[in-house]
Amino acid sequence: MRHVTLGVVAAVLALVACRPFEAHPVVPDARRASLAALDAVHGPAGHAGAAFDGPADHPAELDRPGPVPDYAPLAHVYTHARVDSLSAALPELLTALVGDVHAVEDYDPPPPPDEEDEESDRSLVWLRDYQPIYVRTHDGRLKVLRYLSENPNRAAYLPVETTRALVEQHVGVRPIVETLPLLHENGNLVATGRYIFVTERLLEDNAEPLDAPHLLDAGYRPRDPDEVLAVLAQAMERPVEDIVVLPRLPGELTGHVDLFLLPLDEQTVIVPILRPEALGMATAGSEADLAHSVQQVFDSIAKRMTDLGLTVVRLPMVAPLYLPAEYEDDADGWDYVFYSPANSLLVRTAERARVLVPEVDLTDHSIALAALQRSYELEWGAAFAAHGWTPVPVDATRLGRYLGLLRCVSASAPAIGPLAHHIP
Repeated sequence: MRHVTLGVVAAVLALVACRPFEAHPVVPDARRASLAALDAVHGPAGHAGAAFDGPADHPAELDRPGPVPDYAPLAHVYTHARVDSLSAALPELLTALVGDVHAVEDYDPPPPPDEEDEESDRSLVWLRDYQPIYVRTHDGRLKVLRYLSENPNRAAYLPVETTRALVEQHVGVRPIVETLPLLHENGNLVATGRYIFVTERLLEDNAEPLDAPHLLDAGYRPRDPDEVLAVLAQAMERPVEDIVVLPRLPGELTGHVDLFLLPLDEQTVIVPILRPEALGMATAGSEADLAHSVQQVFDSIAKRMTDLGLTVVRLPMVAPLYLPAEYEDDADGWDYVFYSPANSLLVRTAERARVLVPEVDLTDHSIALAALQRSYELEWGAAFAAHGWTPVPVDATRLGRYLGLLRCVSASAPAIGPLAHHIP
């Protein structure tokens, strides 16, 4: 395990010319034809469990322009130094499994002005929500796409190590580091290769009039839904028709897509299901009503995926639990907690495809519910294994109480394309 310490962000940015996204370059006819063929025929999911020997050995869909999906091979998987307070097991396990592929991010600037009474910026532990998006360009290169946040610390983040690799890669050429002028949290984006999935939260956030200087300087302004999707599509180097906007889950505060959708490969996605036995254990009025509403949304999302031609794997979960809020500034409140299999963490290296799966202890809630959760976890592991991913359980009981799970507190840098040769 290595620690990655960030210096002053301005010094990093001096190494590279950050620029807003640009129009698509001209694509040679032969390459356009091959990409069109990939889009027209999804193809079998035969690569789901295959080992990758390196950048020359990966599924063809990883060469398609667009965001690199989670199931791609990784150069690094990151956790924040502060994750120990929520899940001490996660960084230790990652290091044991993948060695130096796991790195600890030390990014720790002072809290933003509206949190001056805090000792540190607690939001930085949720590394997924401000890590760059890695996008394959139309000319086959990899670009680092930054985006905006109301939190200036998140908006300023750029991994030093990845930036250095880009500088080395593009000697004499301006590296591809772009800024998307939209408010975004990356827990609210997953991709199959062709399709990009977000929730309606993206549209809601970017309709808001905001006047923070760091946002205005980066090109933020309120946009209607059509413009938001057009801007995102251009930055993602995908047609706008391939961006699929899904509803938020009722009662779920983050509004993130990765709580209910996990692509395992280009053809296969996981969508949770609340089975009758789980619905039957939601006996309190508010929990029962919410559980039925959530299940209706799960079913509608699964149908939407099927209509897109994707194979849907339905994995069971317990109904959302109404529990006292854990954050000190919300000590008198209660939150709905979603222990979802969709927020598992895919970790593919050259040696093996693993998935870190949430393990949850609900014995304090009820013995019956804990037994049901355990049976579901066994089913999750079997389903992942059937699709080529070796399941590794990780305790996520406390993480869930803070409204996040394993994907939420991690970040990934892909090991495909030119970048794979340069990140140590």
